[in-house]
Amino acid sequence: MPPRWRTRVLAAGLLALVAAELAIAALTALTSGISWAAAVGSFTVTNGAMGLGFAVCGVLLAWHRQGNPVGWLFLAAALADAMSAAAAVQLTGFGAERGWGPGVLSLLASLFTFGWPLAIGLCLPVALLLFPSGRPASTRWRWLIWAAVAEGMPFTLSFAAPGTTAFGRQQVAPDLTVPSYHHLAPLWTAGNLGFPVILALAIVSLAVRYRRGGDAGEVDRGAAFDFDRRRIGHPNVRRVRPMDVLDGFGHGKAPGGRGGRHGNIDPCAKFRRVPVYTLPCWSSSSHSAGPSMPSICRGLRRPPASPPARSSTS
Repeated sequence: MPPRWRTRVLAAGLLALVAAELAIAALTALTSGISWAAAVGSFTVTNGAMGLGFAVCGVLLAWHRQGNPVGWLFLAAALADAMSAAAAVQLTGFGAERGWGPGVLSLLASLFTFGWPLAIGLCLPVALLLFPSGRPASTRWRWLIWAAVAEGMPFTLSFAAPGTTAFGRQQVAPDLTVPSYHHLAPLWTAGNLGFPVILALAIVSLAVRYRRGGDAGEVDRGAAFDFDRRRIGHPNVRRVRPMDVLDGFGHGKAPGGRGGRHGNIDPCAKFRRVPVYTLPCWSSSSHSAGPSMPSICRGLRRPPASPPARSSTS
């Protein structure tokens, strides 16, 4: 099996695992008869909704662009959120009523405790910092990725306090806790205070990327605007599938030698600053054989001038 299809099978398998977790959560909530308020209070609804959203976005990116880490980060976040939702509804809906031992209940409580903090505190900020091309906005933002990872770990571990957690009408003590938890209180405080800072900086990096118009400032606009091929009717304009523009951000080998399979395409490019009539003119004649396009571009830039009127002479 080619490597491309192996990664697609992996993405489909992760999606199926997320779907199974969400199905377990939904069926347990329906058969156990828990109220809507209890489902919301146990974070089953919120974690399940976030897991579904992360899964849809992640499988699309991982399926079409396997080398982009954003899709895999979204799938990891979906897996963690769905796991947390399924564990919470099992503890709230049934718990000890099914005769499960303390070991099973403690394991479910640990899955709930570590699931959603991993998705929100670690996967989401890193994915935002790498969105959409899989690279930071510039080399100056690279340190923030390591800072997000360093902050995400204490943020996640800050919820692993020893003691019991209430799930419905029962108290369950998770198995996985941090030894000497109370002696590390400054670390947990720093993790919880650093999370909103990292998340805000990730959003700022998205704005900076948008304002700069791409990752490295070079965009193969020819690949992005070759959709006008049929309108122009010129053989020198390459044909690009819609998904190539959506997911071809800086991977593979470009015909022009730069960046991805169709060049470094970034949806943040400042396309709106370019006159519409010049869009087809970015298709370089070096991509394929055929006559050059200067005449077509000149015809698109301005309407043809009407011929001067001839004066009749007698």
